[in-house]
Amino acid sequence: MFSKDQFMEIQVLDTVLICQLEDAHFDSYCDDVHSFTEKFPEQETKVKDALKAKDHGALKSSVTTINGMMKKIHAKELAEKTSALLTKIEEAAHDELQSLAIDIIKSISMLSIDLQMLEYKNKPGDKEYAEEKAYENPPEKSLEEMVGAVTTEAPAAEEKPVAEQPKPAPVTTKATSATASSIKEENTGGNSVLAVDDTSFFLATIKSFLSDSGYRVTCINGGRQALNFLKNNTPDLFILDIEMPEMDGFELAENIRSMGITKPIIFLTGNSKTDAVQRAIKVGANDFIIKPVNKAQLLERIGRYLEPDFTYYDYD
Repeated sequence: MFSKDQFMEIQVLDTVLICQLEDAHFDSYCDDVHSFTEKFPEQETKVKDALKAKDHGALKSSVTTINGMMKKIHAKELAEKTSALLTKIEEAAHDELQSLAIDIIKSISMLSIDLQMLEYKNKPGDKEYAEEKAYENPPEKSLEEMVGAVTTEAPAAEEKPVAEQPKPAPVTTKATSATASSIKEENTGGNSVLAVDDTSFFLATIKSFLSDSGYRVTCINGGRQALNFLKNNTPDLFILDIEMPEMDGFELAENIRSMGITKPIIFLTGNSKTDAVQRAIKVGANDFIIKPVNKAQLLERIGRYLEPDFTYYDYD
């Protein structure tokens, strides 16, 4: 299930205290961790519903439950933040309360996902993991067959890569052609990212954050389009939204892995539900990012696998 060493990867946990637990107490602690990952998504939903309804009584009830969870799993910093949030419920304006609550819930959601990753995948914490782990299932279809199958089963108007956003320091990779298969990566360095999401706003946000931080980013708004892109390109990392029409992130990841590509895949998700996390892990996920996307979290997660490179900027 868990080992004490695994918890050393989770910075928000009191790892000193965890390491001091005797075997019987550690087994009980592991049960508490598992209970947290199973029960938190329900409380997460209740918090969001309470914020939407401006029901501070229901919000207080759910945050109190979450606060107890944080104390049980020795997430001291998050326990302190949820305690502070409980105080704010009594005195803060709703807009301030909502901003604070969403930020805390995102952090706890990420903790839940990280713990699920440890429990269900036992993923090492080093950047080389994705490159060293060979994907277990051999390719069953060619790329042309995969793209053709999607076209046959779900005919739709041709999707186009998201237009380049105006930036003070633009990157050289631009999605300007009509088909993704003709987009060429202009730099062979190990810092290229392919982001796939059906929502242009999220793609523009990701591109802005990463381009400013030394990564080459290609944005595409559909799974079929992404597979076309992979005919001529192999990015160093994938960012895939889970919920997309025609081909969702799970199916796209399966297709990527069936091609023998072992580059890291990071899923965008709006919650920490265990069924979605486990399914993502089974199809080849290496990591997750909680929506709405936060720049610091995005860079931290990608930084586990790729190093930024600012040499390709055009400063003129």
